Amino acid sequence: MSLRFFVLFCWLSLSSPSLAQQEPFDVPFDDAALTASPITATGKISVRETVAANEVKSSWEENVDATNRSTKSILLLIGDFDAIGPHSNGGTRLTMEYFFGGPISPGGTFSLVKQSFVRDSCCMNPLRETHEPKATFRLIFVQFLDGSTFGDAAQAENALAIRDRTLQALRTLAQVAAKDKQRFQSQLERQLQLDDTLGVFASIRGTQEQKGADAAIARTYKILDFAEDYRDMTLHEGYIPWLREYPVY
Repeated sequence: MSLRFFVLFCWLSLSSPSLAQQEPFDVPFDDAALTASPITATGKISVRETVAANEVKSSWEENVDATNRSTKSILLLIGDFDAIGPHSNGGTRLTMEYFFGGPISPGGTFSLVKQSFVRDSCCMNPLRETHEPKATFRLIFVQFLDGSTFGDAAQAENALAIRDRTLQALRTLAQVAAKDKQRFQSQLERQLQLDDTLGVFASIRGTQEQKGADAAIARTYKILDFAEDYRDMTLHEGYIPWLREYPVY
């Protein structure tokens, strides 16, 4: 065997990625971080890792439910979901906004995390010790329907700013619908292109596609009506909702 061929053989042997694929395994969920919080949570998390040289592909299945154990309805919830595999991380920051829908009532159970995804990570040190699989949820902030809060309010500034922008855009859409039904569609599409972080306007368009413009306008008024009431409740303790009147189509 020539020296050149031997060197080439060694290079190919060392550079060829070695695959190590695990069977999916459960990642234990630890709810200890929620002991003093207004919610409890239980979940099932699993991950399958495929290691090739210094790269890891992880396939995650995450399903965590939470229960509001406080005596108040939850309007906004922010927290960090951490999920650690032997070589991977399946965590994310969660912002759950109920201002434009139904708040989580006391004792109510809701889906905290429900997702399946694949994540690639690079430049892992193959000599590094593996992590012990573990999943946790750390609650950062909660706003209740009466305006009271739990946690770090500074962490909610961005979420509250998005809420305000969405509310103002929703008011504009309702005003356009009241004055000129024909312009409703163009205003809705314009807002979808500008900003729909919370998916409010996508839901209105879905109603329009399924049931027509009149139903979409009625849905706009309904969402706005609830949102205005929620806003007043958070600003004024003891506020009693009153019925707003919008054009009927």
